[in-house]
Order: sequence, then structure tokens, then C-alpha cells
Amino acid sequence: EGPPSQSQLTTTPAIEAGEAPKGSATADTEVIIMGTIHAQHLKAAAYSPEVLREILLALKPSAILNELPLDQVEADGRPKHREYGDPEGWASDQAASQLNVPQIPFDRPDREQYYTRTRYFARQSQVSSWLREWYQRSEKEDPENVDLTFVRFLMETQAIQACFWESPSPMFINSDVFDRIMYLKHVRTPPLLLAIVSKSPDFTPKLADDLKFVEEEWVERNAIMARNIEQAARRFAGGRVAV
Repeated sequence: EGPPSQSQLTTTPAIEAGEAPKGSATADTEVIIMGTIHAQHLKAAAYSPEVLREILLALKPSAILNELPLDQVEADGRPKHREYGDPEGWASDQAASQLNVPQIPFDRPDREQYYTRTRYFARQSQVSSWLREWYQRSEKEDPENVDLTFVRFLMETQAIQACFWESPSPMFINSDVFDRIMYLKHVRTPPLLLAIVSKSPDFTPKLADDLKFVEEEWVERNAIMARNIEQAARRFAGGRVAV
């Protein structure tokens, strides 16, 4: 299976640049959003690090934007972790070097420090642990409960993602179907889950606060990344950037 065509990747509406080059009525930047699968690239023959690199080379972007915070890139934008074992950093750096184009980080600049300061992973772990206990207890007490049945449907979203994650391809990971799965998981499911589990007598205000924080952090971080992508794209008026 070869690299997908440009039309098979997710393309955002062109971002209007602040200043058009001479002789051009408009100078839009084409932004190509690529779905990647982190370490899973090393296990997926159809979406290996080499395939990811070839897609980037075929796109011939003016710049490559990486989902990295500032402390994980060199002064010139190159990922600090660009060995083959870090497939996204490796593919990006290989393609950028061959194309002679810059690399730009677009994640929350202080991502790791923010996670440490807010105890993000600890709070996420506590919420996940409580949800598992609630689910197991509810299964024993009232397996036919309507709320529990609805949560089972919500959990199917994660199960579906896991199935596709085991044998991914660039076409599927960059498809509307996968986008919809992620939207259900990260946007639609959390508030519904909160409304259901908040009925439990042992769902404390702290748990509610932690669950709400974990949900909102995903949305907030993505909003930050979207702003950073738009800001970077404006630097390449009339060109194309791969994200």
C-alpha cells in the first residue's frame, strides 16, 4: 500500500495570509493535517516510519510542523528525539533535511512543565481508576441499569479505535471515519460520562473537578495547537505546510 494522495489527507480551508506577495491577489497557505500513530508506526507495515517520510516528501511542503513543545526541539526547530525509535521525529527530520525546509514545533510550549504543575497524569490516573471501580461495581449491582448500558456504548468508541490502531494505514488514520471516532471519544463522550457517574454517592467534588480538568485540558491543548498552526502557516504565504 503506497502513500495516500494529497486528496486523501485532511486539508484545512486555506488560511489567508496577512500580506500577499507582489503580483498576487491572494496568498493563501495550504495546511495539510496528517494523522500519525506515535510508536505504533514501528509495528505498522502499511504506515511505517518510511511511509510517513515518503508522504512528507511527496507533499513537498514549505515547512513541517511537529507536535512538540519547545523543550523537545533544537534551536533550529529540529526534534531532539529524531532517532528511528521515535518515528515521527525521525520521519519529519529526514524529510525536512531532504527538502531543505524548516521544522516548527506547535504544541503547548510548556507542555511538560504544565503537566507537572497541574499533576495532570496523576489526576488522570485517579479518575481512570475510580471509573473502573464504578463500572465493575455497577456491573455486579445492576447490570441492566440504563446508565451502565449507555456507558457500555460509550466505551465501544475506545474499543473501535483500539481495533483500527492494531492494523492502521495512512488512508484510515487520515479518514473522516477516524476523525469521527476521535470526536466521539474526546468531545461528545466526556460530558455524557460526567453526567452519568456524578449520580454516584461516592463521586466526590474532587473527582468531579479532576474529571472536568482532564476533559478540558484536551480541548484547551488542541485550541492552543490550532492557534500555533495558524500563526506558523501565515509565515508561508502562498505555500504549503505539513502538520
